[in-house]
Amino acid sequence: MDATYLVECFWPGVTSDRVEAANTRARAESAALRRQGSSLRFLGSMVIPSDEVVFFQFMAASREEVVRASRQAELPFDRVAAFQWLKPSRGAASQRRTRVR
Repeated sequence: MDATYLVECFWPGVTSDRVEAANTRARAESAALRRQGSSLRFLGSMVIPSDEVVFFQFMAASREEVVRASRQAELPFDRVAAFQWLKPSRGAASQRRTRVR
């Protein structure tokens, strides 16, 4: 089963153009690895310009696939970590509204 990974990059002087170029390389590398049998998918990126941080998001069967793709795409990454996106449940939203009143 595939997991979702964030590739975290501390990137001094990061610009939108540089991230777009990195996105293009990550997309191309993901496609090349899929042709070789990998399940790796590049999902996009998030930039926090004020912190000079970029997060690239991938879906893959293993962390190693993401590390390999990130190196081959020349992403200036510091770490790769699996993550889970948790949406608030209806009950949690109702409880928050009740507490705020």
